[in-house]
Amino acid sequence: MARGALAAAGAGAALAVGLLHASERWLRPERVHLTLPPVGGVEPLDFRSEDGVRLHGLLLRSEPGAPLAVFCHGYQRSIEETFALAAEFHARGYHSLCFDFRACGRSGGRYTTLGYREPADVRAAVRAGIARTGSERAVVHGISMGGASAILAAASEPRIAGLATDSAFAALLDAISQRLSTVRPALRPAYDITRRIAQVLARANPASVRPVDAVPLLAPRPLFLIHSRADEQVPYRQHELLRAAARGPVEEWVVDGVPHAKMRFVYWEEYLARVDDFFRRALAMTHGARPAPVAQPRTTSR
Repeated sequence: MARGALAAAGAGAALAVGLLHASERWLRPERVHLTLPPVGGVEPLDFRSEDGVRLHGLLLRSEPGAPLAVFCHGYQRSIEETFALAAEFHARGYHSLCFDFRACGRSGGRYTTLGYREPADVRAAVRAGIARTGSERAVVHGISMGGASAILAAASEPRIAGLATDSAFAALLDAISQRLSTVRPALRPAYDITRRIAQVLARANPASVRPVDAVPLLAPRPLFLIHSRADEQVPYRQHELLRAAARGPVEEWVVDGVPHAKMRFVYWEEYLARVDDFFRRALAMTHGARPAPVAQPRTTSR
């Protein structure tokens, strides 16, 4: 009996360790570091989020008086996802800032929170970029979680003049449910347990991460929503909810047949042109700001 009890205890401990390890996979992305390509004018810009977490950024400084464009990466990614965009927009006349969210890349922080604390990181990036460049306003681009976090940040940061999101979710719990639906039925209970453990570890409430509730607060600032009807991670219905919630100017670019957050790879030149055009008009709508000076676009490696 004693041996049986010990065996049961050992099995239980192994299960607990396994569940904890699986739970942390939600929260601790692989630390992907960017190897900088030969692009001039790049300077580090490290700053603190609102709760003191150290964040790592890269700034591509433009001419005095240029506007600031801030680029926000997606879940479990880093600056490596947004640097090419930042370089392109720098070539078009913007100060460009990309940064690693907490627990990603070279930033501090133990856990990512999938949009719960990341809006504070976006606001901190905007403020740090404005302080360094002297720009009066910023425009922001966000991919997936970065887009959702940017919406939540912009609701309380009036210096964000316009916001472009790519494959953003309307509600985090809906995005998690979609992820769960792709798991084999026999594994779903364990998968859901790890999610709930992760929620406790991160001290984050996914039910409160609802960009759809923040979208009305962006008005009268414009919003540009980019999405694919074939998005397998953030279903097109999430895009429709965001669009319907807008009370200010809202534009959309919707295509078919492109996987989650991959439109910029399929339509690179058009993607750059559309976002650039939106940013210029958003800045022109903002009192006291001016559009970025027109520069000859250049092609960078994707």
